[in-house]
Amino acid sequence: MSFESTETNSSEAQPDQLGIHNSRPKFPQYAVLSNRKDSFKTWPKYIALQPDELAEAGFIYGGVGDTVKCYYCGGGLRYWEPGDEPWTEHAKWYPSCPHIALNKGAKFVEEVKNKQKGEVSANSSRTAECKTKEPNPMESLAVAALVDFKIEKTLIEDAVDFMAKKINSRDFSNVKAKDLMEIVFDIKEGKIPRQNSLLKNSKPAEIAHTLKSEKATPAADNLEFKQKETERLKDDRACKICLKSMACVIFLPCGHMVSCPQCAPALYKCPLCLKDIKETCRAFFS
Repeated sequence: MSFESTETNSSEAQPDQLGIHNSRPKFPQYAVLSNRKDSFKTWPKYIALQPDELAEAGFIYGGVGDTVKCYYCGGGLRYWEPGDEPWTEHAKWYPSCPHIALNKGAKFVEEVKNKQKGEVSANSSRTAECKTKEPNPMESLAVAALVDFKIEKTLIEDAVDFMAKKINSRDFSNVKAKDLMEIVFDIKEGKIPRQNSLLKNSKPAEIAHTLKSEKATPAADNLEFKQKETERLKDDRACKICLKSMACVIFLPCGHMVSCPQCAPALYKCPLCLKDIKETCRAFFS
């Protein structure tokens, strides 16, 4: 891996300690993910890296060899090798890029720096200690995201059981929250049968009370409620631009949070109040 020297305005590209970014992309026409993907139509097939992965990491292709450039900071990379990870290489050579900060956060950049220096971060040490233990999917980041959405615990457990059988593993380190959420939607819509998590984890008195409550609710009303709840969960925190990813970028000065990190750089005005976007800040949910 090698980087291509590019003149950049360091005062614009470097985010301050508060994580607020007031710079605009160097190539705004590629701020939309689909446009970046389109730039890879002539990407050499002999290169192992997938164009979609490069585009998501912020890169665009100019048609020369394997040289790519970041649409936001303008930094270039080339001479890709097998095993290179676009996000990691981007953060390694251009740690101040706002695209990295918005999508991955300062913690990711710091971990890349520590790995590059041969240092072992606190998170890496904790991961090494846990390798001998059996993975607990309920402690994964994907499940934590569903808990943040206030999804019913039994629904999460059913979704976890279904996903574990699907991937034939209890290791959820590579499971995405959106995939787990889709399973929750399918369970609520009846496409996937419940695993009786409630019956397995409840006391007899609680089971009787639950079954009695369910019988007291007309089937039609219960179905209508589930449909409305499903739609609410889908729309609650979805990006109002792509309607796929979670909205987690705060627009300043209006303070609205309606966009995901991939869509935010393409906006100049807040979609809700139409005020000019002066700065952006990434929000992280606990």
